[in-house]
Parts: sequence; structure tokens; C-alpha cells
Amino acid sequence: TAVDMLPFCRNTALAASFRDSFYDRLKKVDVDIQKIFFVPCYLYEYQHLGISAYFVGEQLLEGEFVKFNSNNGWWNQEHPLSEVMQAFSHFTFIRSKCRFMLVDLQGVVDTELGLLLTDPQVHSRPQHERLRSEYGHGDFGTDGFRKFFDSHICGPTCQALQLSQEQDAMRQEFASPDTSQADHVDQEPQDVIRRARRRWVRKNASTMVHHQEGGTCYAHAVATMIRATEKRIVGREPEAHHSIVRRIVAKHGSRGGSCVKVLDEECSRLCLRYQEVSRQHVPNLLQRGHLVLASFWLTDLQWSAFSRFFEREPAGVLRNLGPAESNQADGHAAVIINSTVL
Repeated sequence: TAVDMLPFCRNTALAASFRDSFYDRLKKVDVDIQKIFFVPCYLYEYQHLGISAYFVGEQLLEGEFVKFNSNNGWWNQEHPLSEVMQAFSHFTFIRSKCRFMLVDLQGVVDTELGLLLTDPQVHSRPQHERLRSEYGHGDFGTDGFRKFFDSHICGPTCQALQLSQEQDAMRQEFASPDTSQADHVDQEPQDVIRRARRRWVRKNASTMVHHQEGGTCYAHAVATMIRATEKRIVGREPEAHHSIVRRIVAKHGSRGGSCVKVLDEECSRLCLRYQEVSRQHVPNLLQRGHLVLASFWLTDLQWSAFSRFFEREPAGVLRNLGPAESNQADGHAAVIINSTVL
């Protein structure tokens, strides 16, 4: 039936779309690769004994046929172009925000035209477990993601695209299931210290000082965390810092706000995650390259002591603020990107 044949066309169409994005990304990092072309797939209908029947067809490819990878995690370690094909598969996963992955890359290497690829396969993450895949029986879904990352090793092309920075995160998410409870920690509301589960990294943080008006530190802190996360995801273009802050403040106000509530909203909208941790876990998280969002409260006298100290010693460590002289305290939110003493 047409329903049975259409997945072949969908796979090829999606592959061609990702191919264009792949080229655009490679141009930005000055990487030149051989041309890649996915042979168009056509759906044909004919009449047989008065009944409609269907088949798909492609252009006949002449030359030596090469299979670069498959939909079960295998990849051709002998062919020199397999590394680029593996990078393309990895790229499609990141570009699609973990929804798709193009695999089963195969075809003919033409000295003039480049790589002529045929009959690719899409692994997809359905929006509902009961939904039938639109990409055929070869779509192994999240199991296909796991099989790919269980054998994938990032090479020069992945590294040029900064895909290798995502490798540990992807293995954690889709490799063999881990039943440990290492991520579970007791919550300490007075030390609202937050981290992203896998995407914060020091060097991509928005660490410049931003002008703050009123009680908007919570919005600036969340914007910094969100931008640092999205800069690590290849294919995403983070929203400008001031734009994020303006949108958050318009909704939650300029007289303070809840970092928890805003993080819930922003992470849900962008398919990101965060987790609350206790203070003793922070040094280890910073050493592993994570950022943490810390909220704290000080009285007026403590804020004065805080300000005087850092005016004198901007790189110093404030160890004693003195006791709180009242129950009236004002909060502040800040992003910690590194620490030698905590």
C-alpha cells in the first residue's frame, strides 16, 4: 500500500534537509568535505486488475556500493569517509534536539559528483509510545539512539562541529540504562543551588556583567544559565541575554522573582532540565564543568559588609558576614562558574 511505501520517501526527504544544515554548519567552521547527495525517492502508483498498487524507485547508481553505517550501531571502520558519515548521523541527532537520527548511510562514491547516497533510515522519538513510526520498520527509536552511541567515537569532523562535547551527555542519556541514584540529593531550600543535568559548561557561559535594574537578578541568572546551555547544543541559536531578561521580567516583575518557577517555565519551553542539589555537591560539579545558580539572602547590614569587602578585594573570599541583625532579608541570585575555595 501507499502507507507501506511512503516511509522510504520520508526518510530520504528528511536526510536531504539535514544534509543542507550539515553543509551550512561545516562552512561556519571552515571544514570542506566531499559533496553529499541523497538520490530522490519517488512513489509510483499503477493499476493491477483494477486495484491500485504502489512501489518506490530511485535512480540507478553505478559503481562500487559502500555501506558506511547501519541502523543497529555498526559502522564501517575501514572506509575513510565513514568518519564523516558518522559525524552526519551525530549531527542530525543534535540538530533535531534529540528527536531524529539519520543512519543506514550507503551508496556510491563518484569521483565527480561526490557521495551518492540511497535508502537512508531515520530513528525517531515518537511523541507518544503508541504512535506508529512514520519512518518504517527500520526505525528503532530510542533503542537506535543507544546502539549508535554505544559504538560511536567522535572523530575530526565531530570535533570541528563541537559534537564531541555532547558525547558524554548523549551516552549518559541513551547508553546502557543506569539504575544508580547518584543524581538524587536532598533539597535545601535555603541554599537554592541549581545545575543543569548535563549541559552547563564554563567556557560558554554569558559571564559578562549585565546592567541590572531593580530586583531582576533572578532573570539575569536564569538567562545566563539558559544561554550557556543552548550554546552547547549544535544547531541552536540562543536568544539574546537582554531579550530573555525582558521577557521574564515582563511576566514576573522587577521586584524579585522565583528562580525555581522561572527555570521550570524556561526549561520546559526549551526541552532542557535542571536539578536542585545541596551545597556540599557544588565543588565537584564545578570541577566537572557545570554551572550552578545560587540564591541567598542577606540583611541590610550584611549587604553593606558584602559590598565593602568586594570593593576592597574583588578576588577575595568573604568568610564571615556577621550575624543577621533582623529578620528582614533581601535575596540575590548569581551564577557560579568556577571556584577555588567554597
